[in-house]
Amino acid sequence: MNQTELFQLKAAAFEKVKEREYWTAALSGTQPDCRIPHLSQNLVQKDEEASLTFTFPTQLEHDILKASEESDLRMFIILMTVAFVLLHRYSGKSELLAAAPVLKQTNKQTAINDILPLKAEIEPEMNFRECLYRVKEAFQQAAAHQNYPVKLLLNELSPVQKADRNHFGVALALENIHEPATLKEMNADLLISIRHNEGRTSGKIRWNLRHYHRKTAERLSNHFCTLAEQALTNPEQAIGDLGFLSGEELHQIMTVFNDTEQPYPADKSIVDLFRETAVQNPDHPAVVYENVRYTYQEADELSDRMSACLREQGVRHDEPIGLMVHRSAEMVIAILGILKSGCPYLPIDVHLPAERIRYMVENSGTKLVVANSDHRFTVQNEKILLLEEMLQFSERSVPPNRSSAPSSKDLAYVLYTSGTTGKPKGVMIGHRQVVNLVYGLNSRHFSGLEQDHLNVGMLASHIFDASVQTMFPALLLGHTLCIAPDSARMDGRELWSFYEKNHIHISDATPSHLRLMVKAVLESEPHRAEELKLLLVGGEALTPQLVNQFLHTFGEKRPVMTNNYGPTECSVQSSSFTIPESWNEDVIPIGRPMPNEQIYILDDCGCPVPIGVYGELCIAGNGVGRGYIHQPELTAQRFTTLPDISADMLYRTGDLARWRPDGLLEFLGRNDSQVKIRGYRVELGEIKQSLLDFQRSGQRIHDAVVVPIEKGAQDQYLCAYVISDLPLKQREIREYLAEKLPGYMIPRRLIRMEKFPMNFSGKLDYGALPDPAEHQESDEHTIKAHNETEKKLIGIFAAILNMPESEISMEDNFFDIGGNSFNIVELSNKIKERFNRELSVLQLFQFTSVSAIAAQLDRQAGEPGAPAESEREEEESSELENVAHLLGGIGDE
Repeated sequence: MNQTELFQLKAAAFEKVKEREYWTAALSGTQPDCRIPHLSQNLVQKDEEASLTFTFPTQLEHDILKASEESDLRMFIILMTVAFVLLHRYSGKSELLAAAPVLKQTNKQTAINDILPLKAEIEPEMNFRECLYRVKEAFQQAAAHQNYPVKLLLNELSPVQKADRNHFGVALALENIHEPATLKEMNADLLISIRHNEGRTSGKIRWNLRHYHRKTAERLSNHFCTLAEQALTNPEQAIGDLGFLSGEELHQIMTVFNDTEQPYPADKSIVDLFRETAVQNPDHPAVVYENVRYTYQEADELSDRMSACLREQGVRHDEPIGLMVHRSAEMVIAILGILKSGCPYLPIDVHLPAERIRYMVENSGTKLVVANSDHRFTVQNEKILLLEEMLQFSERSVPPNRSSAPSSKDLAYVLYTSGTTGKPKGVMIGHRQVVNLVYGLNSRHFSGLEQDHLNVGMLASHIFDASVQTMFPALLLGHTLCIAPDSARMDGRELWSFYEKNHIHISDATPSHLRLMVKAVLESEPHRAEELKLLLVGGEALTPQLVNQFLHTFGEKRPVMTNNYGPTECSVQSSSFTIPESWNEDVIPIGRPMPNEQIYILDDCGCPVPIGVYGELCIAGNGVGRGYIHQPELTAQRFTTLPDISADMLYRTGDLARWRPDGLLEFLGRNDSQVKIRGYRVELGEIKQSLLDFQRSGQRIHDAVVVPIEKGAQDQYLCAYVISDLPLKQREIREYLAEKLPGYMIPRRLIRMEKFPMNFSGKLDYGALPDPAEHQESDEHTIKAHNETEKKLIGIFAAILNMPESEISMEDNFFDIGGNSFNIVELSNKIKERFNRELSVLQLFQFTSVSAIAAQLDRQAGEPGAPAESEREEEESSELENVAHLLGGIGDE
């Protein structure tokens, strides 16, 4: 906008107070994104225009003329309403913004605006008649206030943007009543212009090739006409129920993309298949952990002993048995023994807060827990069986009873995940679901390696469902399961060493593991374990940048990578994408549905959305679990059926995704308050409820908002904004949360506010919340540094954790304020760089606060004040117990 034009607009706006108030209210605040959803691959990188024409079906022409009573203005309102409804169905948003040219004017010299914004609110339960009224009202209001230069206001609201482009992604015009010259100059991302002449109605779509493909425009024209037909035929029907997809498109997304049927032994349980494998491969190694190795025959016999021991305790069929054991080969034996007794296993992390463990045990109805001897006092009021003693149990004291073995319909395991109500929920998965997964993985990935015997590496903890995708395929298909030690799960060099030593062919991994592997190779050129053929990657979002870095680092010797997606409720993997040798698109797809699973992308009303449009990812088929244990209401909410989808059970994930034209799925993120932090599934509502329950020292939190913060791919953390009458006592709040929640769910940052910012619609404005990096929260309990060593360490903590130095206390535990098992390696490196002294990762797991680390550094330098050797050994014995848990700093769901 040049200075002359700006002066003219300001002159036209002079004294137009009422008009300015109207447009300010209509256009200020967070603008709704009303662009047509598009696919980003292969778009041109410069502004180029393209167009296509389409004709209206004869019946639709007749219906529009009849409804408009042959009035051009009424016809425009009808067509604009169809456009608004289509935008609503595409985006799922209720508050919509589009543009239209001003009407033809006799005196063009007096025209102030060439386009007018139209803002309307459309709800899915409204019918088309009600929508017509809303759009008509929006048009009349805009026309009544058109003597104010809207472009001037838009320039003030967004001075660095082209207002007519960035504010109006979509525009619609009826050439009969709009200025032809204006249509040529309109620079909207996509313009639908319609002409009615001599009894025929035709349309033209003009779009920018930087934003849209021709296929997108073609589908849009079909959707526009189909929706108009449905709306005019059924004007009283809720717009959320109006169909606008062609039969061909519906067949493609519902049937062709879901053609996944594949045979598998649905009538056999995990136990049946393991026993068959043990008979066929008795001397073959079944499970390996460090220097401990069991053959299939030994694993079968030992798990039979455990099963007999459990039966002697009177276990009941399908009743969960808790499993609280260290990572070991015996852990796998215990799982097999529990399954052979006819019960599902319930993995329990001993490092969880006692209250959370108690809830899991009580909610699941668990009466018996298998534990290591050092965990015998962790669970109260339940019977504890020690794993060490069970392995010595003589089966001769109990008659063999294989009739207790489970059927394919029985439960295999119960896994607890974060819950919306403030309590975790136990997901129930059956034998049939696991067997389907095993055979699906084999056909999709394992068999393609063309090796009879595979060594399968398991990085995931048994408390997460990612362990299922390596443990059971290995054991049921006659391969060898190699369990990675904790050290290999958090150190790239150790991980490569594990792969090489055990001749690993296949392994699970998270993107964080990939980073460690790349970093280790770049820093020290370790052995690259060239036998590694396949990495099953999941648990976190996989970025193109990381993929390309991995591909570049390893070149032709790289293992094949698959990007896998699947919620715990649907047996680990629901879709999978094999990444090609090169990838130059902005998104890594999550692939196609796994065998015998179907994926549907639905809108809020449960209707299928078109290709390229985001909707809720819903899963059906043989991988869908049984629901949440002893939570029928929650099960009914998430596990449901829909009349238009022929599935026994449909799981609504709450994730947003979309179909690509090639049948691949693209994942966007969560549609609700559930997020992933370092791979752990976290329900923000559970954290909020725990904050609201806090009452100590006269302090109470009245309201809270928890948001995920991402500072690069490797640093994700939670920030809690709270409303409280008194200044925050952060240490007390964190100590309280540590009693209720796992460490990965405790917010790194706590920021006190007097009130939360609201947008124009009266809703919380997340974009206006303070940036944690620019906010400092004082705490009277913060202990300041006393010397240079401590000051430097606080600076290192702050740099790694993206925290102000003022919020770090001398006694803060590195892990309690956001550290994890990956950035502790960075901590070790930075200490070496800054002090020219070395503290190993293991030492940093023992000495986790600034004061403790400073004392160790001073001790190395021979300075006074460091702890005596006897004190250090005493600390070491207690701290080493926590190392295994901290090493599992990545979630594996």
